[in-house]
Amino acid sequence: MAVYGTLRRGGPANGFLLGAKYLGQDKIKGTIYNLGAFPGLVLDDGGEVIVDLYELPADDNGSMLQEVDIYEGYYPTDKSRCLYHRRNVTTLEGCLEVMAYEYAHEVDNKWVVKSGDWFNPS
Repeated sequence: MAVYGTLRRGGPANGFLLGAKYLGQDKIKGTIYNLGAFPGLVLDDGGEVIVDLYELPADDNGSMLQEVDIYEGYYPTDKSRCLYHRRNVTTLEGCLEVMAYEYAHEVDNKWVVKSGDWFNPS
């Protein structure tokens, strides 16, 4: 799993990933937007986004993923309610196939985090 905002190490929601294996940092293609208390990712060729990579535990029967889905407002059985959609992406440095949450609504270019790093936006 690739996380780019509040779920990153040191982020206020990183506790949802307790028990997941931290694999390090990488980058993915896309643009992140400042939506106030949290960022939104749009997968595009606009830039590169800094992500922390996690391997979810295989023995928890998907419960950690379900909790993160709920936190991210992802409802696989009702896409119309989604704040984010879960997508598969390939990291740029490690070429790993991972999942990331893409913002499901319109964004304004004035909200772009130009650095691609939610923790260091300038």
